[in-house]
Amino acid sequence: MDIPTIVTDRRRPRRWVAAHREPFAAMNSEPEAMEHFLCTLSRNESDELVERIVAGFEANGFGLWALELADAGGFIGFTSLSVPGFKGPLTPAMEVGWRQVRWA
Repeated sequence: MDIPTIVTDRRRPRRWVAAHREPFAAMNSEPEAMEHFLCTLSRNESDELVERIVAGFEANGFGLWALELADAGGFIGFTSLSVPGFKGPLTPAMEVGWRQVRWA
């Protein structure tokens, strides 16, 4: 599926690739990055999240884009819209998801 992307001077969204998994897991293991979540994620939990994100693209035609530095490449986070994977008083719904490494 060809999905258009928006590239800024600093960041480039792209579909998830294997090279994103390790830096994504490192970000998810940082307490500061996960401050507003219940807990940090293990490598396995982080990889499972990537699988759910990829499956969301396939199921919905959209999802959370991996973010890279536009000029140098390299994973720095993710952003976009997604469908929450839980039931709650406000679902069904859409959510804006984002997480970025502190230094980017």
